[in-house]
Amino acid sequence: NYLNARIRSAKKQLLDKSTYERLLAMDLNQIKNWLLDSPRGIDIQEGIAAQEGPEGLERGLSKHMERTYRRLLGWAGDDAKPLIEAILRRWDVHNLKTLIRGKFSGASEEELLAACMPACDFTWEELAELAKQPTVRDLINLLITWNTNLKRPVQQNKEFMASGQREALTALEFSLDNYYYEIGMTHAEELAGDAEPVVYLLNMEADIANILTILRMLNLEERDKMKSFLIK
Repeated sequence: NYLNARIRSAKKQLLDKSTYERLLAMDLNQIKNWLLDSPRGIDIQEGIAAQEGPEGLERGLSKHMERTYRRLLGWAGDDAKPLIEAILRRWDVHNLKTLIRGKFSGASEEELLAACMPACDFTWEELAELAKQPTVRDLINLLITWNTNLKRPVQQNKEFMASGQREALTALEFSLDNYYYEIGMTHAEELAGDAEPVVYLLNMEADIANILTILRMLNLEERDKMKSFLIK
């Protein structure tokens, strides 16, 4: 179908092993020039205009990934789009976790954005606006005014997050992971057999999230609460 044809065409732009070997033999300036001459050139130019050094290249590559994901969503029909969004939304969860953790630890705006990857609901500009907020409470207050699917789990934990307790961060991260899994499975179940690969991926990500939760909580006083933070 149309979507598969467009994906097969886009796949040709992926780098092969020999290209990576050539890039590994280059210095940073040579890599920059190679990227500028590639299909990623426009985004790389934008990245290095915003930041110098390797950070600018990383920003440009992230921008290119964002543009690629937007194109993919644009190609998808009504049946496929919810499933693609279900997969890409894990980046939205990652971005929110990164921003909120960073606010807890006092990370700078630049550090926060360097760890983000816009993919589904959030653009670079929106992530930058969230990163500018001085506190976790300000970030959450701004987020819940937006039309985003992840507003619900954040809003449910708003008062708890305002306490500033680390336990509140654990609770919010679980709510985000759980919501991502639930909404993805809901879309997948609507398409039954056609969504088997997506169901497999979502289950695998739920397992990974649970393992990471267990590892983080092994030596904490809240260990007895561990089961309440596992995705069922």
